[in-house]
Amino acid sequence: MALDPHHFRPLAQLTYDLEALDDVVKRVHGLAQEYPIWLFDANMGSGKTTFIKALMADMQSYDPVSSPTFSIVNTYRLVSGPAVHHFDLYRAKSMEELDQIGIWEYLDSGNLCLIEWPELIWPALSGAGLPIVLIKLDPIGPTARQLTILKLTPEGDAH
Repeated sequence: MALDPHHFRPLAQLTYDLEALDDVVKRVHGLAQEYPIWLFDANMGSGKTTFIKALMADMQSYDPVSSPTFSIVNTYRLVSGPAVHHFDLYRAKSMEELDQIGIWEYLDSGNLCLIEWPELIWPALSGAGLPIVLIKLDPIGPTARQLTILKLTPEGDAH
C-alpha cells in the first residue's frame, strides 16, 4: 500500500544542493522536532541514508550511521538526549516480522524513529494516533534535491 498524500498536510518544501545538506538538516530538524516518527518516501538512491547520516552528525551520534537493510533497525546513541532508532523496512516481509523485533516498543518510546521504506507499516501507523511526519526526497539534478515535509493530519488518524 502506498503512502496516501491526502493523509498529510505540508509543513515545508526545500530545494537544495547536496553541498548545503548540513544546513538543510538543521532546518528540517527544527521544523519536525515535535514529531518522533519520521517516514522517508524516496526512490532507491535518492539520499535517504545520506540525509539520516547528516542528521545523526548534527545530533552528535556516538555511533557510526549505516542503513540497517539486513538488521532492520540500528540504534544510535547521542552525546545528549535519548537514542535514535533508524529502520530500513525494504527487506521486511510482514508485520509479524516487525512485531518480532519489537517495533511498537520503539515507536511508542517517544524517541526519534526514522523509517525508510515505510509502506509495510503504514496501514498500522496511519490509525495509531502517533505524531508522524513524512519526508519526501526527490532528485531534481545530479546533486540537487527537493525535500518536502508533510505532517499526518487528523483525518489520517481517523482510521
